[in-house]
Amino acid sequence: MGNKGGSILAKLNREFWAFPVFAGIAFAYASWLQKPVLWFLVYLCLVCMALALLYRRRNWRQISVVRSFYTNQSAITAGSDVKIQLRIETSSLLPWPWVQLRDSLPRPLEKNLLGESGGSSVWARRGTRQYITYTIKDIPRGIYTWERVQINSGDPLGLVSYQGRIMMASKLVVYPRTVEMQALHFFPRRQEGTISAKKSLSHDLSQLVGIRDYRPGDRLSLIHWKATAKTNKLQTKEFAPLLIDSSLIVLDCTADAWKRGFDPAFEEAVTVAASLVKAAWLQRIPVRFYSNEGRQPEHLAVASQGEFHRLLLHLAATAPTGRQSLSQFLLGELFFQGSNVVLVSSAKGEKFQQLLYRLASRGNSVTLIQVNAQGLRSRLQRPRAGGTFNVFSINKAEELAGRMGKREVK
Repeated sequence: MGNKGGSILAKLNREFWAFPVFAGIAFAYASWLQKPVLWFLVYLCLVCMALALLYRRRNWRQISVVRSFYTNQSAITAGSDVKIQLRIETSSLLPWPWVQLRDSLPRPLEKNLLGESGGSSVWARRGTRQYITYTIKDIPRGIYTWERVQINSGDPLGLVSYQGRIMMASKLVVYPRTVEMQALHFFPRRQEGTISAKKSLSHDLSQLVGIRDYRPGDRLSLIHWKATAKTNKLQTKEFAPLLIDSSLIVLDCTADAWKRGFDPAFEEAVTVAASLVKAAWLQRIPVRFYSNEGRQPEHLAVASQGEFHRLLLHLAATAPTGRQSLSQFLLGELFFQGSNVVLVSSAKGEKFQQLLYRLASRGNSVTLIQVNAQGLRSRLQRPRAGGTFNVFSINKAEELAGRMGKREVK
């Protein structure tokens, strides 16, 4: 984005006042001695003073600066390098002998700056474009705003100095990075084709796949009476789990679960959550994303490309500011059954795992991905009611993409 000059301050330097004094002395001697060289010095001083006053009274708003962002990727993701370019243009006939720019870099990015956030251009005249570039290395996830550009300039003789700022707001969205994952490892119950569950998640999600002989213990409501009449033997309907409408991905944003400020572990957790949503979306598995950020829980459904990009925009600004613990959040928000539930957290402890064990006992497939959770060695038994409960302890998201992390609970 670009804008023209804003706040402007042009002043005459101390060197300017030496010219009237020198011109007066030269004029007095030229009148007395009638030396051509002295008259030449008088006229030279007058020309320099006129040029300085012309630069001082010129329209400083005739200079324009445009800021642009460049990267090797189609979208800027965390960890990439970003080149920022300042393009200088002038619409005045009077050229600028020199222009020095300094960009107002957002404070969180100052430590990632490579070199200086600006530079100088020489002899900026009308009809030309000049460029100043600088680079931000390993840019972190977030939404950043540039507000202004500081500008310094003057006349060719250094008699006039100009200081000001160009108000130029630009926004840069840095999305979370993602890694490739196999969706089937985390969403064993998934939707295929056009099959869709019509019932609520609180009902038995199943579908008829065949008929078999009656076995002791089968419910009478499952007996297939037409087949029984044809074969004169009790026949029972055989069901397979019905492919569910969506799966659940929960990101723990509790403030106490992560370090204050920039926490690399939380950045890995966001990467894991974004990668899971991407893996599900590419496999056409509709998912719902939950987080306990802020006072109110966040809930986003992802079943299309537009919804996926909306989630990435949400994750770009996500921060660990939740006041409600993940355990309270699960108890208050996420009571369901027959679903895939993937939780990304740093939470430890037997009580928390017992809560997830209860969730798995309701027939859910529960996966806990613990980020930066070294030393955890607890094991729980397989829940009843057809549920499963797995725990993966990782330090980097790539561990899930490679060897699926270290599976500790089966």
